Amino acid sequence: MPFVCGRRIEALWAINEQDNAWVWVRDLGWRKLDTQNTRDLLLVAARAKLDETTVDLAEEIHGDRIHITQITPVPFTSSFARRPRYT
Repeated sequence: MPFVCGRRIEALWAINEQDNAWVWVRDLGWRKLDTQNTRDLLLVAARAKLDETTVDLAEEIHGDRIHITQITPVPFTSSFARRPRYT
């Protein structure tokens, strides 16, 4: 399983079909999210895109496609730590 470090997710694509979601990874192109946990990966990818967070990816090849099996924000921080404080 290859690992790709220090990338940004720049676009998301999903359709109302089972396990059919993709992300555009800077310098890599479109990658399909793994079918075992598509929803969870899509949530992490959406948050990383929103926060412009650098991520590390774990990938596997299934047939002729590269699937992302894990997305880890780097450095991992709580989303509450970045929110502006209102007084």
